Amino acid sequence: MGSKLRILDFAWAAGLFDGEGNIRFDPRPGRKNGWCQMQMAQTDRRVLDRFRGVLGIGKVYGPYPQRHEKSKPYFQYSAQGFESVQAAAAMLWRFLSPVKRNQVRATLEAARVYQA
Repeated sequence: MGSKLRILDFAWAAGLFDGEGNIRFDPRPGRKNGWCQMQMAQTDRRVLDRFRGVLGIGKVYGPYPQRHEKSKPYFQYSAQGFESVQAAAAMLWRFLSPVKRNQVRATLEAARVYQA
């Protein structure tokens, strides 16, 4: 029963990341390594704490002040560094949509090429 629950946790986390998360790579001119990051923001910290608990990677930061009058303060999940982002993506991969898979693949490939 435990492994089925674990699979459901990964499916839930992938669905959340697919709809709310983003992944990026920023080259750092003059440095060998760029900056790879997976992140997502939510107003309910418990959602991000659960996501982080499923993956076991990354941190939750905040609260940050509201951006405008009608918004709420928010929290941000972030996994940083190529290895952490690659590991998190691997755990979610099976359940990601084709669009999000393409984003992940392109980001990780850009990081690999830049670091080569």
